[in-house]
Amino acid sequence: MKFWNVPAEAIMTTPVVRVVATDKVTDAALLMSSNRINAEPVLCETGDCIGVLSGQDLIKYESIREEAENECQRGCFQNIARYGIEDVPLTRFRSDKVEHHMSRNFAIAGAESTLTELAEKMCESHSHHAVILDVEANLVGIVSTLDILAFGITAKSDSEFTRIRK
Repeated sequence: MKFWNVPAEAIMTTPVVRVVATDKVTDAALLMSSNRINAEPVLCETGDCIGVLSGQDLIKYESIREEAENECQRGCFQNIARYGIEDVPLTRFRSDKVEHHMSRNFAIAGAESTLTELAEKMCESHSHHAVILDVEANLVGIVSTLDILAFGITAKSDSEFTRIRK
């Protein structure tokens, strides 16, 4: 089997650390840190995956939170446009709910999807993570670009692929 034809299920991380859309961003950040991960799929109340909260989202949240608080105290919100998010409602920055800070544009793939398909979906969505669903659309895993790179580095040959997990 060629490297790029390896299925997602061969390298996906499972079980998946996940959060709920109404969870607090600070709780999600602590969960991310304690599990040493950089992304968490976000589920709605019905259990469907509706987004991904990543380390990048947390950095963006923290960097604009203080600026937004200062702007709100002054009664204006003009400078937030420099962040390229001028259409975002002010309430988003007052909220610390995951649903207001997660990425809604993320890669979704099936467990049988090849690494080629994963890479294409990640590129299309400008995401470093792909959420892996089973045939019934249940969340079963997550794959990051780093997982793909690590798998490539540890590949022994074109006919025998293994992954070393620590």
